[in-house]
This record gives sequence, C-alpha cells and structure tokens, in this order.
Amino acid sequence: RSPSRGLGDVYKRQVLGVKMTISELGSGDTNYSPSFDRIYPKKGYVKGNIVIVSNKANKIKTDATVDEIRKVADFYEKLLKDK
Repeated sequence: RSPSRGLGDVYKRQVLGVKMTISELGSGDTNYSPSFDRIYPKKGYVKGNIVIVSNKANKIKTDATVDEIRKVADFYEKLLKDK
C-alpha cells in the first residue's frame, strides 16, 4: 500500500509512520492531525508545492533544512547510543 494518496497536486504523507486523524475539538492533542506544508517554503502554497503531513512532522520541519534535521537526528542518535 502506498504511503501517499494524490489529492490533485496535494499529497498525503505518513512521515512519522503514524496514521493521521482529525482530533476532537478542544482535545488539545493535534500532533497527528493533518497539516498543510509547503515543500519549498519560499514558493508559498501553490499547485505542486503542497503536501499534507501530521502537525507534529510539520512542527519538526518548521524552519529547518533537510540537512539541519539530519544533523539533529544524527546528534541524538549518537548521544543515545553512547549512554
């Protein structure tokens, strides 16, 4: 089964391996609610530049580049391995 479904030019991705669900209003738990994200932030919310990911995945990516996210992951992976 494919991890994405086309919604026109918008794709739904299960980045963190957790099914996205729309949280109950007022529950406060929106980590796995769907969230629109721009693939290339400078391009804006335009056709071909939008993906739906979980709110948590979107927050992790907020201002970081792919390289910066990778460096943070590598740092914590090494830190946890050394303990």
